[in-house]
Amino acid sequence: MRRGILAVGILAGTIIGAGVFSLPYIFSKVGVVAGVLMLISFACLYGVIHARYGGVLHAFRDGGNPGQFAHFAKRAFSPRAARFASGIVVAELVLTLTAYIVLSAGFAGLLGVPRTVAWAVFWAIGSAAFFLKTRALGVLEIFGTVGVFLICALIGFSTDGATLPLSPREIPGAAAIFSYIGAMIFSFSGRPAIPHVGALFGRVRIPRRIIFWGMLIPLAFYLIFPMSVLRLTDTPAPDTVSGVLALSPVVAVLVGVLGLITLFTSYIVIGDNLFEILKGDVFRAPFPAALVAVVLPMVLVFLGLQSFLAVIGMIGGVFLSLEAMFVNRMWEKASGAPPYMPLSIAVYVIFGSTLLYHMYLVGTMLFH
Repeated sequence: MRRGILAVGILAGTIIGAGVFSLPYIFSKVGVVAGVLMLISFACLYGVIHARYGGVLHAFRDGGNPGQFAHFAKRAFSPRAARFASGIVVAELVLTLTAYIVLSAGFAGLLGVPRTVAWAVFWAIGSAAFFLKTRALGVLEIFGTVGVFLICALIGFSTDGATLPLSPREIPGAAAIFSYIGAMIFSFSGRPAIPHVGALFGRVRIPRRIIFWGMLIPLAFYLIFPMSVLRLTDTPAPDTVSGVLALSPVVAVLVGVLGLITLFTSYIVIGDNLFEILKGDVFRAPFPAALVAVVLPMVLVFLGLQSFLAVIGMIGGVFLSLEAMFVNRMWEKASGAPPYMPLSIAVYVIFGSTLLYHMYLVGTMLFH
């Protein structure tokens, strides 16, 4: 029972992170009905991805490297493809940590902390905690999951009963829709948690019920949170937090504290995963791996990556879409399954089309 609770806590807590704060804005643009359908669809899709990565973990891990993406890529792909896949995942993790640092300023702002100070303090404390043990991570993730539910409750009790927008006021364009899809992908991604979950079960395959509950808890929260915010304000900010002005001072402080705790828990798990990949498969030494994992996200913030929705949309649309397809292909290699199974086709079509559109957007920005 204790192991199962820790495992579900790690997975659910890693998934419930910065992405949730993009959902009220997305719901306000596409309407509640379409937003709910998108959430359920991507929860099911990512349930498949996480279960299949658990299968890859069970099939490919060994005593020397029990659970890192780069190790699995070497087992499944050609050397060149494995290096490309590993590079994509490293870039994705670095950018994800960058998005968490950016969002921390919104919560710290509710406490009256200046943006630059908030970035520096969040980055310093989060980086120092990269190297916790798996069980400690599990306990932290449980606290983080409880924290986001408390945020939802605090905002829910502060609402004035505004009418929910069931349908969009105007039909979003293709660029906006794919940006929202990228944010949805970001919201449900939790692959870095799977090795930690697997470590709790040793050589036993991760039970399906762990994946089920680890996905159901985030989905339940994701269905409640945006509606609570939309009953507070019908014009939420892209990061939600900076636009929530109707909260009482006491509630605002509580939301700020709980939000920072929630961000810390996911930041630590993702940072630990980045450090392990860099240490085991890039630098093969702990010091340069720790230096890159700790320093690079903060460097990117100060270089100008400070738009929350744009950053997570690009992470989801490009890097996480590639990651999902890599994971699916690894699972096919590990299990001997053909690539034309219905669920595999769905993975390749949905994530592939999202990737292509975001690459098109990148191309237009580069050449215009």
